[in-house]
Amino acid sequence: MNFPPTTAPARLTRSRWIASPLAAIVGGCLLAATATGGISGTDDAVEEVLQFSMAPSSLVATSDGHWLVGLDQRLRPRYRVVRISPDGQAVPFPDETSSSGAKGSDLPLDAVEALTIDRYGIAWMLDNGRRSETTPKLVGWNLATNQLTRVLYLNAPAVGSGSFCSDLVVDPGAPYAYISDPAQGHDAALIVVNLTTGLCRRVLTGQTCVQPDPEVQFEAQAADTLTRQRLDGTAAVPHTAVDALAIDRKGEWLYFAPLQSSHIYRIPTASLRDAALSPSQLADAVETYAKSPPTSSLVLDEKGNLYIASINGRAIGRIDPKSRDYHVLTRDIRLLRPDNLTFGRDGALHFDTPTRIRGNATPTTSTTSADTTSFSLFRLQPLAPGRAGD
Repeated sequence: MNFPPTTAPARLTRSRWIASPLAAIVGGCLLAATATGGISGTDDAVEEVLQFSMAPSSLVATSDGHWLVGLDQRLRPRYRVVRISPDGQAVPFPDETSSSGAKGSDLPLDAVEALTIDRYGIAWMLDNGRRSETTPKLVGWNLATNQLTRVLYLNAPAVGSGSFCSDLVVDPGAPYAYISDPAQGHDAALIVVNLTTGLCRRVLTGQTCVQPDPEVQFEAQAADTLTRQRLDGTAAVPHTAVDALAIDRKGEWLYFAPLQSSHIYRIPTASLRDAALSPSQLADAVETYAKSPPTSSLVLDEKGNLYIASINGRAIGRIDPKSRDYHVLTRDIRLLRPDNLTFGRDGALHFDTPTRIRGNATPTTSTTSADTTSFSLFRLQPLAPGRAGD
């Protein structure tokens, strides 16, 4: 399956790869184009584009073929966000001092968990502040002028001491942004941000639709990539409440799902923007949209197909907009835990996933005791194209 080039040709021969590697090392993060051979259990329609030696927290494509990649704060990378050009050059974004969180910077970034680009070419970064315990904020950066547009701080009561702001979408039809906050589960919520006034509201707090479902289980290898060490030495999967967000082309519906859930929910964005609605009235506006496997990422194409990054099953699926049934789009042994669904400049569906974990040379073999965790960016053909930036 062929696509127009984005960050790299869809397929590279071994000799071409050696002659002109698409690689850059930025703050300990290796980014490289790869040529992938067929292995048992792979889908030829799923093409590997880049490899990362550090986990992306988020990624988004710009209209001119660049990638903005947030790096997982738990690994304490030197840079919070990097920008990868079509020829493979990777540089800190938006600049060295901001991306490194340098003291004295006018715009120190701390922990960027989500990235999106609105229809005006503004790259919005959700900095949840949990790496250094700073105030969470939304940062808007104009890609055309390379200048700061807005900084909006998220303060109480919109966020609390247990908040972990996770995902972000910007409304294409109104000056609003919507943020997921899984918090500590019982107090999970959505956050509505007025981009004009900077006012924020915490909504749907503690409702069933934003809480994790303890009856839903993660498959073993997916759980391994999600598990984190607690301060007391025990291990658990954190932040299993509301996580993934998506918004339709017209900005009429916000779709969302807890990480540990078997359902996708949606709510009219008009209801979210209506501060006059009571908590019960807003909860009544939530609709159970469809059943699906647990997911860490959602995105919609131009025809209303809702794509699902399935935590279980090593799959990318979709919800049909008419039947609302879940269908597997692809299943591939390399996709340990797909995440960060987004559309490239070519309209193709892109996502990243861990491809090797703790001592596994491949997802199906165990040939080394070293920690060989690595991550790859893949792409495949959606049923309909989507907009770069979503």
